[in-house]
Amino acid sequence: MATTPKGKGRILEPKTPAPIEEDKTPSTDEPKTPETTGAKKGRKAAPKDETKAQAFARIANSRLNGKIVDGKRVGGIFNSLRVIGNLSNRAQYEYTDAQVDRIFNSLRAAVDEAESKFRKGGNKVRTVII
Repeated sequence: MATTPKGKGRILEPKTPAPIEEDKTPSTDEPKTPETTGAKKGRKAAPKDETKAQAFARIANSRLNGKIVDGKRVGGIFNSLRVIGNLSNRAQYEYTDAQVDRIFNSLRAAVDEAESKFRKGGNKVRTVII
């Protein structure tokens, strides 16, 4: 792997998967309206004609990929994972295999917990300490 001179690292664009598409199955759900979305102060209300499936796709993409602020993508799960990956640079950091195992075991547990909420409908809250 090629290295760059100190302080001259290159910035890589995050590799994000294709956006989540909304479910195309017909829905009997009424479109959401600002009155029914419960938009909080300072947040945009959902579009008037947005269905639950469209809202799911919009919010999931935002939380996975983050938002664009001043022309830069910030936040999002994929960005956070990329930043955690930056810790693998042995020239800058020192770590043990046990620390790496704790990080990735915690990430797997969090992913498993989130998936179980979709599969079982559970909503358990748990804090993971590294």
